[in-house]
Amino acid sequence: MTWKLMTAFLALGVNAHLVASNSSFRPVSVPFADLASNRGTIHDNTSTVALTEAMTGEGIVAIANMPGYKSLRSAVLKGAHTCMQLLTDKDVRSHEFEDGTLRQTLAMGSSAAGNVDPPHGGVSACLSLRRKLRDFRALVSRVASVFASRLSALLDLEQPLLVSSSAEAPAYKNVEDIFQRGEQLEHVHAYRRISSGSNGSNGSSSGGTAAGKAVTSTLETGPTSTATVDFHTDQGLCLAFAAPLMMDDLGRGNLRTVDWPVGEFRLLLRSGEEVMVELPSDELFFLLGDGVHQYVNSRTRNGLDLRAAPHALVMPSSEGKNQWRLWYGRMFLPPPDALHDVEYGVTFGDLRRSLQEAWTSDGNVDGPGLTVGCSQGYRVHELRKLSQAPSSGGCASNQMHCWFRCMNYTQAANPGQCAAQGATVKCTNRRDEVSNGKHHGDYAPRCSNSTQPVRGSCSLPQVNANRPVGTTASGFEAFVAKQGRFVGRHDLLLDVQNATEVVFLWRIADDLLNGTAAIEGALAFNGQVSWMAWGLENLGGKHNGMNGGRVVMGISSQDEEYPGLLGVHEYRIHYQMSSFNDWKTPYATPATCHSSVVSEGGYTVMHFKTNSIYGQPLNITSGSNRLLWAIRASSYMHVGKDSYHEGCRGGTRVRYRGGGQLHPWVVNFSDTTHRVVNPSATNQGGNGHDMNGLPYTSLPKLPMLAATMLVISNMMLG
Repeated sequence: MTWKLMTAFLALGVNAHLVASNSSFRPVSVPFADLASNRGTIHDNTSTVALTEAMTGEGIVAIANMPGYKSLRSAVLKGAHTCMQLLTDKDVRSHEFEDGTLRQTLAMGSSAAGNVDPPHGGVSACLSLRRKLRDFRALVSRVASVFASRLSALLDLEQPLLVSSSAEAPAYKNVEDIFQRGEQLEHVHAYRRISSGSNGSNGSSSGGTAAGKAVTSTLETGPTSTATVDFHTDQGLCLAFAAPLMMDDLGRGNLRTVDWPVGEFRLLLRSGEEVMVELPSDELFFLLGDGVHQYVNSRTRNGLDLRAAPHALVMPSSEGKNQWRLWYGRMFLPPPDALHDVEYGVTFGDLRRSLQEAWTSDGNVDGPGLTVGCSQGYRVHELRKLSQAPSSGGCASNQMHCWFRCMNYTQAANPGQCAAQGATVKCTNRRDEVSNGKHHGDYAPRCSNSTQPVRGSCSLPQVNANRPVGTTASGFEAFVAKQGRFVGRHDLLLDVQNATEVVFLWRIADDLLNGTAAIEGALAFNGQVSWMAWGLENLGGKHNGMNGGRVVMGISSQDEEYPGLLGVHEYRIHYQMSSFNDWKTPYATPATCHSSVVSEGGYTVMHFKTNSIYGQPLNITSGSNRLLWAIRASSYMHVGKDSYHEGCRGGTRVRYRGGGQLHPWVVNFSDTTHRVVNPSATNQGGNGHDMNGLPYTSLPKLPMLAATMLVISNMMLG
């Protein structure tokens, strides 16, 4: 496994290199009492203005004047060092960086399930540390809660910020919800540079003061300074950390705080200037992570653009001395049940587990890919120097990075087999477009000579490109009215003018079907389609009940991908695989009859009569049904070479689907009340309308992060 080619900063597409710098930077400082007070409005309070400037400027802020903080910080860092020296390797993990720095780690954390205390091994010093940590962690929690509350008040966010994969769990409305309900990983790190390492940096300086206060100097001069941990941004939403403490271990539990450089904590400013950060010892710091880019900035409505702060660490040499740099940090991560990718039902917890499995699959958990012993079994990947060599994505020699994971080569697609064909093994889709490994869909290792990058769905020829001129909402209603004498109606999707875009119609049939009651129905769409479908949710199934669902699906006669499957058939969606290609065999004895898919004047309708779907009876005369619906109105499947439920307008991808665990669609066929189901179409995003009458919708922007960015505890570098 090629570990040293991977860095979190490189994964974010930032090309930064450590350069010598004597410039210093002092973070904006906000008094805790002012931050916690309600004086003035949120937008004109002096401290809040300072907080805004700090978060949108360089992405770091200091909180000052916290009662009891300074003495608690000192007691905790000293106690943690003593404890770590007495614990075994099982409880304290060690790692040596390339510059010769040794790091020991004591891990803890918290989540909705409760707190995870650091190990104590029955050692009295560690048991004593727990008592000190309890008070210190409580104070940090209090300050973090106030910080999150003020930050949430600043941000005018489209809500919810994130949603849970559980229908029973409330959504995560704002930043404060992430802080309160997410996972929190805490570490105390002890650093000691025991040798010059392979890089040979060896500088020194003395401590200093700023504004009459004790300041932990981070200034180590010298043009040969090299990074212990190179520039990167942290994976989480935010990192809270204390200024480091340099101590001289005299043995037998005797520790002395020394006037000795505690290394350089470096920051890369928006301007591109690299500076060394001054860290007053009585202040708590909040440093924004890449989470602000993943799921916050795209949801702001007031133009505030928070900044994830790139930072690095350079350790001073302590050769010949038993001197240690002690540091505490707490990372705030999204809740594990929060959906990172709503489209595929992938949670942040899924991604973290996937990384753990992929990066430890070779069994080398104590190699360069360090296992720190973090709470809840998380693994750490050490951030390495930037490399100009291509990254393997952290995969084994028989794998390649494809579809956000390490995928095994196959007998038909591997370097040797592809070379024999005069081709190269590449991560491609069925359109023979080459992926960098960070795309969803039908991607796999294939032999290819293609150089065509992956195109978005809206860059392909569209189903509605030649839609008749003059289609309107009123025209669609006239089309719907001609479809039959239906008595039940659910409007499944509305545009911004509250005009119906997708409608489900039904009536209980006058005659029986195979001896039992049946419905006659129609699913209609204000547009042209590749396919359209409705059916029964599989309660508890993957992707919010889609996988394993039983559906009635109609394919347009204009779609050439599956010529033997045109018209309407019953299917069961695969329990694991979502692509139609994996479940395209129709049910052998369907109940659905009198069915058709008709496109007329730019509008489409699917008719059907049934009393069961894929062998599962519908509740028709009594009881209710949990249903799903979906439509493909982008490219035909023979063009897009996929089957995803989507459409396009104005170059923007539209997701047409509804029902399921997050937004249940419940139908009682005996209740014919005209209903609007989920009028805001929360599961699809905001609705709009373009000049052609096809709805414009977009999901909350939750861009998928590269697997290399899920290194969720080495961000605690101090």
